[in-house]
Amino acid sequence: MQQENRDNLFEQLKIDEGVVYEVYEDHLGYATFGVGHLILESDPEYGAEVGTPVTEERVTELFQKDCEIVLADCQILYPDFDDLPEEVQLIV
Repeated sequence: MQQENRDNLFEQLKIDEGVVYEVYEDHLGYATFGVGHLILESDPEYGAEVGTPVTEERVTELFQKDCEIVLADCQILYPDFDDLPEEVQLIV
């Protein structure tokens, strides 16, 4: 997926799902921030208190990393993923 498409996806998800620039607990009680980034033990934010601010740059950085993981999974599940129309890629 081209960077422009990732940027479009990021903007659309911010509209659809929202974006939070602080640590919060998701509906299951897991520490999260940004556009639904689950805080991992490897993240510097791990163990931060709810309400701890997170920069826009950090949210964008982790969205890009999370996107890479999802795209790798998509290419496993759909070997022709890169050949699918942009709209289909964004939906998947």
